[in-house]
Amino acid sequence: MFYIGIDIGGTFTDTVVADDQGQLRIYKTESTPSNLAAGVMEGVRLASEDLGLGSKDLLSATSYFSHGTTMATNAFIERKGR
Repeated sequence: MFYIGIDIGGTFTDTVVADDQGQLRIYKTESTPSNLAAGVMEGVRLASEDLGLGSKDLLSATSYFSHGTTMATNAFIERKGR
């Protein structure tokens, strides 16, 4: 079983994967402002490769998936929303 947390930032998208034994793996990819989902899926792809699984297999074995975005928080704080 896996637990995944992803945060989209202005520059990087961070992905953290924990397993049942508490082992953590951390991945950093470039954020993709024009298609935020692409950055998220790239993090999932990197984690899948590292774990020797396909992306679908990793997601099927995931019991908790959390998504956050520092990008939106920063835009709100800096009043730079579109």
